[in-house]
Amino acid sequence: MLAFLGGLITGAVIVALTTPKSGPELREDIMDFVDDTKVAARKKVNNMKAKAKNVKTRLRNQIVDKLEEMAEKQ
Repeated sequence: MLAFLGGLITGAVIVALTTPKSGPELREDIMDFVDDTKVAARKKVNNMKAKAKNVKTRLRNQIVDKLEEMAEKQ
């Protein structure tokens, strides 16, 4: 994911720097891109956190089930 974001940022900077624009326009474009990238990164992180939480819950439930099953056998 980091490689993808790095490539995306590099490509956007190259395009921004080779496109004829005034300084303020170029800065605005760069800031918009940075803001969009931050939003996308936050979404990815939140998605990964949610998936990790789901995995943690499933594993916890499996462990509890196995412990209960072992306790019943004793």
